[in-house]
Amino acid sequence: GTAEATAQILANAQSITFATAGIAMFERISAMMIHIGLSMLVYTAARNRKQIWHYPVAILLHALVDAPAAMYQYGAITSLAVVEGCSFVIAVICLVLGRIVLYRNNTR
Repeated sequence: GTAEATAQILANAQSITFATAGIAMFERISAMMIHIGLSMLVYTAARNRKQIWHYPVAILLHALVDAPAAMYQYGAITSLAVVEGCSFVIAVICLVLGRIVLYRNNTR
């Protein structure tokens, strides 16, 4: 019942280490970078019909971000560090590309 659920939640909370908290924070930062970058692409596509090709680019980049996590779950990648590293690299690409596209379009 409720007592067992509470005990399980407390046990889970007590098992969190500094490393697992750090990995989770790193993953969330990467996720925010990805979403901000992709939002900039979608915004420019919605704002300017000539930039409509930004929609499929955003979709493809989102799929690319999900690929390492899916490969990890499937067992094709066995290292969580590799998955997080790939996510971070893609996050930087998304953020830089979004910034370039957004500011290039706003200066015209």
